[in-house]
Formats: sequence, C-alpha cells, structure tokens
Amino acid sequence: MIELFELLTGDDLYAEVLLLLDDTGKGVVLVEGPDDVDTLDTHVDEDKFYLIPGYGKTSVVETIALVDADQLDLVLAILDRDWVGILDEPNPSSNVVYTDMYDLDSTVMLTGDSCSRVVTSFCKTAVMKKHVAQSEFGKPLEFAIRPAVAVGAIRLITREHGLNLRAREFPVAEIMDFDGGHPNLQLAATIAISKAAGARPKEKAEEVLPLLAAKYGEIDMEARYCSGHDIFPALAAVMKKRWGGSVNANNVAKAIRAAFSCAELMRTSLYRDVEAWAESRSTYVWNCPEIMRGVV
Repeated sequence: MIELFELLTGDDLYAEVLLLLDDTGKGVVLVEGPDDVDTLDTHVDEDKFYLIPGYGKTSVVETIALVDADQLDLVLAILDRDWVGILDEPNPSSNVVYTDMYDLDSTVMLTGDSCSRVVTSFCKTAVMKKHVAQSEFGKPLEFAIRPAVAVGAIRLITREHGLNLRAREFPVAEIMDFDGGHPNLQLAATIAISKAAGARPKEKAEEVLPLLAAKYGEIDMEARYCSGHDIFPALAAVMKKRWGGSVNANNVAKAIRAAFSCAELMRTSLYRDVEAWAESRSTYVWNCPEIMRGVV
C-alpha cells in the first residue's frame, strides 16, 4: 500500500516551504524523513527555524533546486551522504550539507557514546562486557558494524555492476555471527537475490557471491559504508541473543536518537557545516551552545 507521503513531490514540499517562510519570517531546515526530525528536533532553535521532513531525498533535492532558482534565503537541506564521495558527486547547491556518515542514524551511532549508554540501559551490563571482552572488538556497536558493512557491500555492487539485488529492509540478523565473526556472505547474496524485483531476471548466486566477497573484503569494518537501517536491527539482535536484552530494533533506534547529546552533535562535521551556513546568513540554527552554557 502506498503511503500518501511517498507521493510528495518537490513542488508539494516547496509550496509548504513558501507558506512557512511567509508566515513568520523563520527559516526552514529540510531533512529526508521523520526519523531525522526526531533526532535533530531538540538541537534546532525553534525560534529561528522550522525543521520539516521531505519524506525522501528526491523531494528535498527538487525543493532545493527551486529554492536556488528563486534565490530564497534561509532554506537549508540536510541530506544523507549515501555514496557521495564514493560513487556520486555532491549536490552543488550552497544550501545543502551532508551527514558525516552514510546517513544521520549511522552518524549518531558512530559519534560519541550514545549507543553504549543505550546498550548498558537495556542489557545485562556484566554479561555484555564479558562478551565484548572475549571478542576482538572494543565496543558493543562493533558487533553490528560488520554485518551492516556486508549489506552496504550489496548496495555498492548493485550500483557498480547494475545488478538486480535488493538490500532495503534486509533481514541483517539472519546473516550475523553473534560472537563477532564475519557474516554469512553466501546467505546474504541469496537473500539479496531472492528479494530483488521480479520484473528482471534473477541474478545467479555464483556470479554475485564473488563480487560481494571482494567488496566486503575491501571495506570490512569500515563504518562509512553502514546504513543506520542495518545497524539498528543488528545491534538489537546481538543485544537479545548474547547480552540479555529484549528490546526491538525500533526501540533501540528511538533510544539512541534520544540519547544523542549536544556535546556529541558538536563533534560532527554536520554541526560545523550547518553552523558555517548559518553564520554566512547572520543567523544560527543550533541551540547547542546555549544549552551547553545552561541558558536554554
């Protein structure tokens, strides 16, 4: 079933932006989805800017093109980095900034200690620490990175080789080694093939697996290739299977987004890029400096 928000076009979003600009004189920060709003809402100064979702990158990019064409001021888009710098060129607009990592969720999880705090809250801490200590990893999050990298590798080879594979909503827990070993790449390839669009011929596993294995070997444990949509279920799975937790991926995601502090946001290039954009327009977007000083 198609959600109405999935039909939102750049023209629709641009019309909303114009209404907001005319209404109060505040600026607008566009993000790709409502989860991004949940993450950044407490960090954006609500007296200066609206924070609204575009329900997809396409509508946000189209809206920024219209903003640039009409030379509107105080409209900024925060986009997931995805494959920018790897397969894609950045958007040339001065009104676009990117997340540090693949998306905002992975940026949040890989900056600071919000993830470790949440894991400690939901799991049996002694059990978790013992399991981590017996592994080759130093942090709980690293158990989720390795399988998420494998799914990232599927996305990469799909783009690079024009393959008919599907990595969206990937059942990442099915390919995990819960003790920190390498994921099952053969099973990963089989799943990606089986979930692919039916309008095209299915890929052959014996052709996909060598490509996947080679790409995974290049980027093993390289978190830049991880999507938050894959890290969350992987982390929730190892929390349940090994650390005595019973929380699902959705609740893990909500908790980690909520735990993301101003101090952690201020360590990101995203923070600095938004700050530079705002300073060039004699305003500010973030309320973090005031919060850190105890003003807000």
